[in-house]
Amino acid sequence: FMRDGRGGVVESPELAGVTARAGHTITLTFNMSLQEIAERELERARASTGATGGDVVILDPNNGEVLALAGVRNGKLASNSTPLTEPYEPGSVMKPFVVSRVLDLKRAAPDDVINTENGKAMIANRPLTDEHKAVSMTLRDVIRFSSNIGTARLAERLSPQEEYEAMRDFGFGMFTGVPYPAESRGSLALPHTWHPLVPSRLAIGYAIAATPLQIAAAYAAIANGGELVQPVFVRQIRDAEGAVVFQSERRVVRRVLSRETAALMREMLEAVVDSGTARAADLVTYDVAGKSGTARRSDGRRGYVAGGYNATFAGMFPAQSPQFVIVARLIDPEGTYFGGVVSGRLVNGILQQALATREASLDRNALSEVAKDLPLPKVSPLSPSALVAAQRDSARRDSLKAPLPQAVEPLPTASRVVVELPYGRRGGLVESTARERAAEEAPIIRAVPSVYGLDLRQATRTLSAAGFQVGLVAGMAGRTRPAAGAFARVGSTVQLEMPR
Repeated sequence: FMRDGRGGVVESPELAGVTARAGHTITLTFNMSLQEIAERELERARASTGATGGDVVILDPNNGEVLALAGVRNGKLASNSTPLTEPYEPGSVMKPFVVSRVLDLKRAAPDDVINTENGKAMIANRPLTDEHKAVSMTLRDVIRFSSNIGTARLAERLSPQEEYEAMRDFGFGMFTGVPYPAESRGSLALPHTWHPLVPSRLAIGYAIAATPLQIAAAYAAIANGGELVQPVFVRQIRDAEGAVVFQSERRVVRRVLSRETAALMREMLEAVVDSGTARAADLVTYDVAGKSGTARRSDGRRGYVAGGYNATFAGMFPAQSPQFVIVARLIDPEGTYFGGVVSGRLVNGILQQALATREASLDRNALSEVAKDLPLPKVSPLSPSALVAAQRDSARRDSLKAPLPQAVEPLPTASRVVVELPYGRRGGLVESTARERAAEEAPIIRAVPSVYGLDLRQATRTLSAAGFQVGLVAGMAGRTRPAAGAFARVGSTVQLEMPR
């Protein structure tokens, strides 16, 4: 039907009714545990720093799967996907892209000494300063201590066209290819329009606008050995009969770095976290690599906001063979506003939570191979008198132990059988009656949880966590069919009502 200007229903002869049919089932790449961790830690960081908002992206650098997206504005979850729709000047997190292109073209080496002019320089007749002041730094330390002057001097070894191509090849100024119609392409001006100041400012993350997803995809190229991989949201689509009609595949957009240069950049970015500007992101058990960025925030109309900053950290975990790329951004944090501190701490919290969660899309076997060798705790030897007392206490405890019970043969029972169950349910050979076996094979019945007062996303998560499929129908918000408290088979569909 159609509606007229007053909202009345007008039947349309051109829009013939059709019988409803089952739709397709879509499997997304998002990991529910990581999504909840990202949202929770982002809100915790926003509240503790006084930031007005922030974004988090978690990406698998090897296949481009987006594992989590979170955005907060003014203390609430953003109404759209801000990591895709709101580009900004990221600051120093962009430095590795220009430096890696200089290294890839063999116009510098990691141990080259760069004149950093004791932290104050004039470039294109404009002053440029460093937070960590030094007369000179090696290229490694330019990255480790985030030298603006050192990065700008390295960028001078590229022509404007080469610098533009480096940023474009990493995916900036263009869409990532995800199926999200409101995605922003950011901004990257063509080199023939550049002011003389642009090459130095672009190298340190100004004169460019990028979304957190673009930054994550670019860091994924460093993490996976030099290939820019297209991010994906949809892993698989099946029709009503269960046949696969779409299966995502790893799609390489282009090679942006050699494997050798990518490995070298990961090594230098590991030093940033280990002993540089982002030590707040470091973990005790694993090495983390990444880069911090602290950039003045522009409102897009009146220039830079007084006291406004975007604090960003882009991390790779673990540093040796990354399974995650995490980009975290906090907007206008109060007090300490350095990206390596506030956003580095946010990434640290996400990683700790992910390591404590079994469902966080981590290859635990691969992690065990790169875990840090922790020093054993120092144990002081007991004094001779303390050793005698300890031996006396041990002998007393042994004398108080109850004797072990003697083995008793089970009584013969007609219905008793010995079966072997898979490890993890009973742990090996067990004795079970026929009635017990039948109970184990019966479907699991569970009460439908109440979702009263929850929004649509929270209600869907609650029902899914209880083991039910969820279907949406028109009705009253917060009501389910079967009703809350009724018992239903795990795996069956619960209809969740929502307002028309």
